[in-house]
Amino acid sequence: AVVDNCSSNAVLSCYDALCGGIAGKAYGGVDTGIVNEGETRQIKYTTISNCTFAGKITQVKEGAMTFIGGIIGECNGNIDNCINSGAIAFTGSNVDAVGGIAGRMSEGEISNCKNTGTLSCEMKDGENLAIAGGIVGKVFVSAAGSEKYMSRGATITNCENSGAVAAQMYAGGIAGQVSNDHNDFSVAVTGCVNSGVVESKDYTGGVIGYVDCKGDAQNSDSITIENCENRAALSKGTVGGIIGKFMSEQGNVAIKDCSNIGNLTSEGQHCAGIIAYWIMNSKPVDTKIIVDNCKNTGNITTALNAGGIISFMDMPVCLEMGKDVSITISNCENTGSITTDKVNGYIGGILGNWGMAKIATDIESCTNSGTLAITAAADSMTNEEAEIMTVSRIAGGIVGRVGSGLLLTTDSDKADEKNIQSANGDLKIRN
Repeated sequence: AVVDNCSSNAVLSCYDALCGGIAGKAYGGVDTGIVNEGETRQIKYTTISNCTFAGKITQVKEGAMTFIGGIIGECNGNIDNCINSGAIAFTGSNVDAVGGIAGRMSEGEISNCKNTGTLSCEMKDGENLAIAGGIVGKVFVSAAGSEKYMSRGATITNCENSGAVAAQMYAGGIAGQVSNDHNDFSVAVTGCVNSGVVESKDYTGGVIGYVDCKGDAQNSDSITIENCENRAALSKGTVGGIIGKFMSEQGNVAIKDCSNIGNLTSEGQHCAGIIAYWIMNSKPVDTKIIVDNCKNTGNITTALNAGGIISFMDMPVCLEMGKDVSITISNCENTGSITTDKVNGYIGGILGNWGMAKIATDIESCTNSGTLAITAAADSMTNEEAEIMTVSRIAGGIVGRVGSGLLLTTDSDKADEKNIQSANGDLKIRN
């Protein structure tokens, strides 16, 4: 199917449904009809192009699970050169995902699209699971489902958001959540720009609120985030200029040529120019993660931990290590100031805290010229607090703190239980 050059300014009331300003859902995939031996199955996708929505969508049913998009509710096809300037209103207690262009994307291509509309979330008490993104609410490429609907990955290319985006759990200027759970297909977000105000109670990303990689694409990186930029000032929740929360378990991830120029203020524990909170999940295996040529120029004010590029990297000590796992942070630069008025936090010009025990990590050719400041005074604590709390101020020009589990290194030939040769170190900080 082809939908081209259509516009709507309708008012939509959304219940348990897929709801979009132009269409509810666009299908596509492999033709599952009978083919002769040697023939190739055709791949056909719905295309929505050159369409606009300027109306209003309101979620009206309590307890509903809904995908809402300014152009389309759920995308399994192609969307190109579409604009949403309409307003979308939803509650944090029941909606699944909301996007300025698409609510949910399980495969397909979204390119050259813009959102200037407002995505407003009514925060309610209790469990709040709302996810919102200026372009796509939730990208989820799953290994489940039939071949018909899983014939390629998902890409978001050259898209822009200038609208306000609010959610309860994850909010992103481009996507609220990006997850890949498939071993054959990749997800890519490239050439995208956010200049809209983004906020979430939990995790806020100038580009993506939450990135989760469990799939191991055989011929490419499972997730690529490249040449993206955040220009907006962000100040709600745990804040990352590019990514709010990053969880990795399997598959290669490349985060390259991304930049943040907006000033960032975190109400949560972490704040960073590129990635606020990074955790290895379960037993990582066959995982290579690269953060390369990323830059932060915005000033960072944090409630506890912060880094010019990454705030906090952690692998819970209770988890086993897999095999072939490595991390490289290279050619990154921070020029913004980093400030906290709290004690017992960690701030670093590039990385606030490294806690990836037993995971080979290289920090190479990175530069910080931003000022680091911990302004908290020890005598500001009450007597009761002072009796039960250790007061520390930890900051480093490149790395603020190296977490537990790291073997110390030496350049001598001596190696024992406490010292190993530098070539075998878990963490290397070079050049």
